[in-house]
Amino acid sequence: MLRRKKKILNLVFIAAETDILVKDLELMLDFEKDLFKNFIKNIRLFDEKLTKAINGNRDIKNKKLVITEDIEEFVDLSGNSLGPFKQGAEVDLNGEVAEILISGGKAKYSN
Repeated sequence: MLRRKKKILNLVFIAAETDILVKDLELMLDFEKDLFKNFIKNIRLFDEKLTKAINGNRDIKNKKLVITEDIEEFVDLSGNSLGPFKQGAEVDLNGEVAEILISGGKAKYSN
């Protein structure tokens, strides 16, 4: 019984971090599937609240930028690929990514 609980918890952590639903879900009993889905829902809610607490509940809306130098393709904070961007291009990016590019001298706010 403890082994099944550990397996479910391990699968929850994997699924929550990778956003990939696991194939082992098919092998679970119905009430185990319900438990798994509830855990995933609560872990994601926890992550969202923790992120807001860490960021001081600041708004992370997209920002319009002008790229000031060529930027190769890169991965954002959520693991999504962005770019490449050419100098002079106008882009609309997540606020946190925008701040990183601006502080690195790679972009400036669009007028």
